[in-house]
Amino acid sequence: DRDGDGNITENDFIIAARQIGLGFLGESVARSTFRKLDKNRNGRLDFNEALNAIGILKGMSGGKHHY
Repeated sequence: DRDGDGNITENDFIIAARQIGLGFLGESVARSTFRKLDKNRNGRLDFNEALNAIGILKGMSGGKHHY
């Protein structure tokens, strides 16, 4: 949540994926994953959607963080 509004945008999600070492997946995969996580289709991940996203990103990275 780069702007502090309490939501994660698609661009926030892509940046986070890169920061934890998932840049190799490519932007199109990251965008597709974001859209699947955005259950209410409002272009933002709310708290519950974000928790789900964190779990998925951790799984994709093997649980390792590369901050």
